[in-house]
Amino acid sequence: DVFVNARRVRLEKPGAGFTGLFARSAALDPGPAGDAGGINVDADSVVVKDGASISASSRSPTAVAGSVVLRVRDELTLDGGTVGAAAKRGASAGDVDVRIARSVVIKNGSSFTTETRAAGAVGGNILIQADGRVIVDHSILTAASLQGSGKTLTIDPSGEFRSERD
Repeated sequence: DVFVNARRVRLEKPGAGFTGLFARSAALDPGPAGDAGGINVDADSVVVKDGASISASSRSPTAVAGSVVLRVRDELTLDGGTVGAAAKRGASAGDVDVRIARSVVIKNGSSFTTETRAAGAVGGNILIQADGRVIVDHSILTAASLQGSGKTLTIDPSGEFRSERD
């Protein structure tokens, strides 16, 4: 598991390569892989932008993807960034659980995703709770499972909810 406890978290991808927080499981031939760990972030503010990611994933047919849990006291901003939990080859996907004190802004092609691509695998759920506003602007929120159960998307703001696109 990955644990981050900070005042501010800023993940920004300035060029090629990977930038972000990752918990992954992948099978090495021969043999099975263990489950992917989860990612837990506790901060006053979190910014994920320009291709950066927070991701718990599995690429093994038997390993479960971990969950992503974000506890943010002020504002979460995704500006061209990604937050997700995915199982790519057969196991179940983890959840994405976001609880924010003030606001969530998801914009400029950002994505919140949880998905599994295997028949019968359990898809993860997305929960976004905010004491203030949730704004989704030209971005995608997806909870998907090919044929299994799961795949719930819940957005629960105490204040304004706004979704915009052209």
